[in-house]
Amino acid sequence: MTRSYHSPRRELAASVTRNAILDAAEELFAELGYPRTTIAKIAAAAQVSANTVYQSVGGKPQLVSAIADRSANDPLIERSLRAIAEATSGHEVIRELGVSGGRLVASQIRAISVVWDNAIADPLVAAVVERTKELFFMRLNRIVARLRALDALRPGIGDERAAQILYFYFGSESWRSLRSFGWSWEQATDWLVAQAEVALLAER
Repeated sequence: MTRSYHSPRRELAASVTRNAILDAAEELFAELGYPRTTIAKIAAAAQVSANTVYQSVGGKPQLVSAIADRSANDPLIERSLRAIAEATSGHEVIRELGVSGGRLVASQIRAISVVWDNAIADPLVAAVVERTKELFFMRLNRIVARLRALDALRPGIGDERAAQILYFYFGSESWRSLRSFGWSWEQATDWLVAQAEVALLAER
């Protein structure tokens, strides 16, 4: 009978190495672009061998996928969803989504840029973008369900349309566009929240 060997120390070392590789890849993809970034450069920046990069994560598409997954699993997301689940009005829901969304995009802006800006460079990266969008819509559907439970949506707006409106205002593209115009994160948050409330919430 074969016994499995579990070593917390080894697992911790592997996790540290993997994160170092992802940090290096994220920085180089953002600085050099996807086509000019090589596994050799990532390995050198992470101070590991190229073989370690492949064994720990994989090639460039797998690195982008892992960067996207790490961003999508930020603990702030679940904290925000819990707060939204406890909100008692549509305005609280939209405000929480706007504030937490702005904080998340601000903290993950480089990772977001790496994933979205390189979709045209590799079909596998484009697939990562689509998977990321699907996950975002799954979470938006939970938010729409809360708005529906609070009877906060304007008459005539279905759940699918409501999720699309939330995506329009709180998807990363909106934040990045407003920031490119020189808006502060606070200004962007206040404006996006106000517009989303007008578009979605029933008048009381």
